[in-house]
Amino acid sequence: MELKIQNKLNYAGKIHRKNYNTTIEFYTKKQMKAIYPNKNYRVVGEIGNKTGVQCGVAENLDGKPFPIYKEKTHNKVTEAVVGYIAVDDNIFLAVVINVLIQRIIIFSIIIVLLSGGITVAVNYQTWFG
Repeated sequence: MELKIQNKLNYAGKIHRKNYNTTIEFYTKKQMKAIYPNKNYRVVGEIGNKTGVQCGVAENLDGKPFPIYKEKTHNKVTEAVVGYIAVDDNIFLAVVINVLIQRIIIFSIIIVLLSGGITVAVNYQTWFG
């Protein structure tokens, strides 16, 4: 599969890909819900993930090739779809980014809050008795 990424003026999302020394602009998930409320579009693959199964190449606006991965083959724990980039009329590629660090930070904050709550509950009578 070989596709060409289209430039749209109303892309709201933007990520920089260091490996390819380029910036990718895309529709955010919120924009896609507004533009296509009935979900009458088709996703034919993903770009940006590192764990998927490669199935083709997409050419960026500056002529640089990006590997395309099969749809829904990214690791759901460490990666997430953040938006979609147009390659044809109503045909898109999902943009996937690594979210492992954000998820570890959120999990750590939850653990700290739970630990603090349990500590206060256990020692409440002693501290405030």
